[in-house]
Amino acid sequence: MWSLALTLLAADAGAIRIFSLTGYLHDPHLIQVSLAELLILVIAVSLVAPDAARAQAATPAPPSHPHPG
Repeated sequence: MWSLALTLLAADAGAIRIFSLTGYLHDPHLIQVSLAELLILVIAVSLVAPDAARAQAATPAPPSHPHPG
């Protein structure tokens, strides 16, 4: 499950970084640093995504209605 959590966290961090790029339009160095951070996030997710997909597929679906018992 940690791989799925890491993937979701990376997606959130990537979205924040993309939205914050507009604040750095005056500084090309900070834009390069931000893009490097995004690249690192993409690489990390690409390494963890197969395990996250397997974990999601291995999780059984909850029953549609509870059985008395």
